[in-house]
Amino acid sequence: MYAKIIQTIENTYQIKKPRLPIDTITKILNIIQDVSTTVISRDKGVIQLLDLSISQHMKTGSSNLSSN
Repeated sequence: MYAKIIQTIENTYQIKKPRLPIDTITKILNIIQDVSTTVISRDKGVIQLLDLSISQHMKTGSSNLSSN
């Protein structure tokens, strides 16, 4: 039910969802696995996730963020 409503809204207003590249998803999952198996600390995992987020935005540029 909700999927149909969301799809209608997206089509009506031509909303494009950003897609995450597979390598980004893999890096996120690896960080989560490292934290859960105590390979790295939670703090280090957070830092790695934040660093990943910043580096991804820098690669794509800030123009993608303000394209509304």
